[in-house]
Amino acid sequence: MGSNPEVEELEQVTEPETTPSEKKPAVISLGKKAVTGILVAAVVIVAGIGMWVWHEQPSFCAAICHTPMDKYAETYFADPQSEDATLVATHAQAGKDCLSCHPAELSSQIKEGTHWITGDYAFDQETGKLVSRSGEFGTQEGCMTESCHLFTEEDLRNKTSYMEWNPHDFTEHGVTNCGDCHKMHDTSVYVCTECHYQAAENVPEGWDSIPYREKK
Repeated sequence: MGSNPEVEELEQVTEPETTPSEKKPAVISLGKKAVTGILVAAVVIVAGIGMWVWHEQPSFCAAICHTPMDKYAETYFADPQSEDATLVATHAQAGKDCLSCHPAELSSQIKEGTHWITGDYAFDQETGKLVSRSGEFGTQEGCMTESCHLFTEEDLRNKTSYMEWNPHDFTEHGVTNCGDCHKMHDTSVYVCTECHYQAAENVPEGWDSIPYREKK
């Protein structure tokens, strides 16, 4: 029986079909790449979240930013009831962190980072602290807010109206910044004592004062 030329030609040009088992390696390879990509993305996201959370803590500042920040971290973690505790310990107990008072604005972060790298910042070798900037951060705009101390100047005046000299009665000298007296990382200072004997004779316990200067 003779061969059929058409059948022979069809057998020559027809390529063998690829079985499903031969396609599996490519599918598995693509699956591994996808899983690897997802894992890498997850690690980056978790690391980023962890870095941001750490960025808000005093330990970040002490480890990364400033040479003298250890002192500030110590005051933050101190027992608010201890004899040498400062106001920052009380704020820490209330759930406040560094960024509650020191907003992480990009411009200030770049500026502070530059100062740290170059060593161009005012550092008191004796106290181990930066030169105080309480007058810059301890303002009414920064402290008397909805998230912190939600009260008015009148509320303040009424709170201390029982004192011999009311430090929150601003009718004589005008408004005073909170940070002039209330120090977050140092002992608070009753500045009214310099000129008013009523204040000099009634300094709050645990506060420093300015020696009374009698009028001549």
